Amino acid sequence: EAYVSQMASDFTDGLALQAIKLVFENLESSVKNADFHSREKMHNASTIAGMAFANAFLGISHSMAHKIGAQFHTIHGRTNAILLPYVIRYNGTRPAKT
Repeated sequence: EAYVSQMASDFTDGLALQAIKLVFENLESSVKNADFHSREKMHNASTIAGMAFANAFLGISHSMAHKIGAQFHTIHGRTNAILLPYVIRYNGTRPAKT
């Protein structure tokens, strides 16, 4: 979400992309093999992603996921994942903040 935020910057993009890279490289092994190294990398990915969204701020996807989760008792992460493609499309049609 930080990567597609209206408040994203060169700094937050770098953090977000590194977190994404670590997840793609380590998620499968951390789940299937319970590999300690991969799980450590997943922890790092989570921390780096947190650094990204702490500085790019969370947007409408996160806000809506909180409201939907409270109303319909849905899992927060899954609700974010469902909403994010629509938010990306919506943000892509809006002029960038200056």
